[in-house]
Amino acid sequence: MKFWRIIAFTMMSMLAGISVAQERVGVSDRIEVTLVEVPVTVTDRAGNPIRGLTAENFEILDDGARQVVRHFEAVDMSTITGETAAEVSPVVRRNFLLLFDLSYSSPLTIVRAQEAALDFVRDSIGPLDLAAVGTFSVERGFRLLSAFTSNPETLESAIRTLGVPRFFRVEDPLMFSLQTASGLAVAQAPFEGDTGQSDLAGIAHAALEHQQDLARGADRGRDDFQRARIQRTVANFGSIAEVLDSIRGRKQVILLSEGFDPRLVQGRFGDDAESEEQRLARLRGEVWKVDSEQDFGSATHLNALEQMGEIFKRNDTVLHAIDIRGLRGETGAREGRRGSSSDGLFLMANPTGGSVFRNRNELQGNFRKLLEQQEIVYVLGFTPTRAGEPGKVHRLQVKLKDVPGGRVSHRAGYQEPQPASNDLERTLESMDLLLSGRPRLSIGIDLLAVPFPVGNKVEVPVVMRISGPEILAAAGGSAVETDLFVYAFDENLRVVDFSHQRLSLDLERTRQTLEATGIRYYGTLELEPGTYDIRVLLRVEGSDRAGVATARMSIPELGEPMVLPPLFVGDADDWIMVRGEAGSMYPFAIGSEGFVPGVNPRLERDESQQVALFFYNVEPEDLALSAAVKTSEGATLPAAVALRGRTPLDEQGGMKLVFDFDPSKLPSGSHTLEFSVRPRGVAEQKVRAPFVLQ
Repeated sequence: MKFWRIIAFTMMSMLAGISVAQERVGVSDRIEVTLVEVPVTVTDRAGNPIRGLTAENFEILDDGARQVVRHFEAVDMSTITGETAAEVSPVVRRNFLLLFDLSYSSPLTIVRAQEAALDFVRDSIGPLDLAAVGTFSVERGFRLLSAFTSNPETLESAIRTLGVPRFFRVEDPLMFSLQTASGLAVAQAPFEGDTGQSDLAGIAHAALEHQQDLARGADRGRDDFQRARIQRTVANFGSIAEVLDSIRGRKQVILLSEGFDPRLVQGRFGDDAESEEQRLARLRGEVWKVDSEQDFGSATHLNALEQMGEIFKRNDTVLHAIDIRGLRGETGAREGRRGSSSDGLFLMANPTGGSVFRNRNELQGNFRKLLEQQEIVYVLGFTPTRAGEPGKVHRLQVKLKDVPGGRVSHRAGYQEPQPASNDLERTLESMDLLLSGRPRLSIGIDLLAVPFPVGNKVEVPVVMRISGPEILAAAGGSAVETDLFVYAFDENLRVVDFSHQRLSLDLERTRQTLEATGIRYYGTLELEPGTYDIRVLLRVEGSDRAGVATARMSIPELGEPMVLPPLFVGDADDWIMVRGEAGSMYPFAIGSEGFVPGVNPRLERDESQQVALFFYNVEPEDLALSAAVKTSEGATLPAAVALRGRTPLDEQGGMKLVFDFDPSKLPSGSHTLEFSVRPRGVAEQKVRAPFVLQ
């Protein structure tokens, strides 16, 4: 076995033809699916969920053609716990986007909106729910401040700062975890009704900027200028709904806003002075003084709102609005806003099937009722007939059978897969792939993550083997651009550590290696004792190729007995080596020679393999060991292992045993090498490592 040692990545990049940029990037094309899953809720006339339905109670039509329900699932959201949430289909998941409107809101009401948003995050998010935070303005568009996450610290950071650069910092490329600038009282001050100048100077800074933008355009034709702003708002909200289609599950946009002036869209009610002036002008024949849109509304805007609603329904998204002007009574004149009704918010929410909440005291009760209506979710899955037209919209209908008085709610359609159109959509796709945690095999990734105690902390080397031929299959030129994300999620889907690298592969220099093997990756995370999912995602730019892999890992408290999975000793001579962030030590060595652990290695029958077993806080004299091979058919066979030597790990208080493993008498196929470890006075532990025998 040849000696392999960690090399500085800059040198390795020159040798392998790889360059790395630690920049924020998104991901590439939309993922193809073979099953369309439609979440459906059914309520009675009083709005209560109807339980106990079966697949026979539903009929589903795709563009008018009846479909066979190939998958059916009934999910009771009230029974979901943190432990069972991972077992539920992602399409059932509820995703809330808390969207702060900076154009139609005043600075003081923005602060009130932050209070309402914090209440919602603390009181309304369930085990299967995720939330994200964003801002919107006509001048600057939509900005996503956090990923869809259940991490309250991330959401609170985004809500408190609203993305103001002075108080807000993002290092996580997929925005699962955020940071507020340390030592800033405004970012840390609790919201207890204090709306003093110190808060407005920081938290509502974004709203003040946008109010200044609005003031600069106030004299540009007044109503015409405002109508143009409303039209841009409606168009942008349709785009938000399109982008959210990248996220699986039911999406609910919670718009926190005072709303636009509704008379510019639906006309006046005829009881003000301007309406009377318009009426007299018509009687006198002074048609040049008549603006019909002021009295009768704008058909153009109403049609645009209807089209926006169709986009929301098609993408399984609902827009609810909270009238932040009414959270604590009417806003005073000193806030710089004229009085207006919440009809503007109704015009936005109603076409999507959403509601408007006008009173903060009723907010939690209204949301509880809303969530109760969605408590029972039925998932209908069918295999669609593709037209082969990327982006083509298919209309869906779900009909009830033998459910008297039942009212059904479902998404209005779906789109055929198409390339993502912008960085935000690509980022959302990556978020969704990592949150689902389900394997994606268009690019094969074998993943190994093992914890090593180092002093008073735990370092977790992450080793990957990435299929080169499948990366090449996505190549469209002389180079391949990929993004590699590594995240550690705790049991509550909170990110505790992460890394990201962008790799550029020069195919003139790397093609031969990629055809034969692929990429080996080594990086290190730092974690506390606990249970984690290590999730990795590799996306190839400009293609629909992606790889997702997950490794579950439990780290005991420091000082407790720990047995690591067996590690096959290998080398990386024929692989492109990529090094991520390194830890304080490199633990994979036998004597003076380092090695790269084999991840699901392919073994030759006539070659003996070395296997390393690491122990911590266990005395070798108190240890009983046995080994076996589990076949893919479920059979248990004896494992021919012989102890080769042992090495104390003095600095870490551990021991390393090295075995020779002879696979010559095993059948070909996929197997698992299993060690049963019985330290004295401690329950038996089983540690395993998969391998393939050629």
